[in-house]
Amino acid sequence: MRPIELQDDLRQEIFLVICEMSEERIQEMWHEGWKRKDCGEKLKHYIVRMMLNMMMSNRSSFFVKFRKSFIEWSAEHDIAFHPIEDDMAIVRVEETNKELHWYEREVLKLYSENGCNVMQLARDTKIPYRSLFKTISKLKKEMQVKIRQHGED
Repeated sequence: MRPIELQDDLRQEIFLVICEMSEERIQEMWHEGWKRKDCGEKLKHYIVRMMLNMMMSNRSSFFVKFRKSFIEWSAEHDIAFHPIEDDMAIVRVEETNKELHWYEREVLKLYSENGCNVMQLARDTKIPYRSLFKTISKLKKEMQVKIRQHGED
């Protein structure tokens, strides 16, 4: 697996998933493998399959926590970084955020805190998925327009 630095994180994520599984499910997989002479092969196969899915998928918990945010810093990043322009962008975003309705502001805040996952936000808040999706889509478009307007001022 590349980058090598994430191998330990992958191993820990796999053990975390196994620890969260029910004890009965783990014992069931172990005993089914035991009866076939290959002593726990079903459990081993499950762990290897889980590892491959976590490595390859762009929707797995491992990808979201580790791979999505892993970016190698290069000289190009140093050239592209403009602190004054970036500070102004932050100010424009904050000003635009203050103009939002309280509900929209809170939905946007929760959406950003949970990793920009509308489905998980719907589960957490018990607000229907479609309603959240429409609200967030509308907010993104409005925010882009307002931020551009603040930039021209």
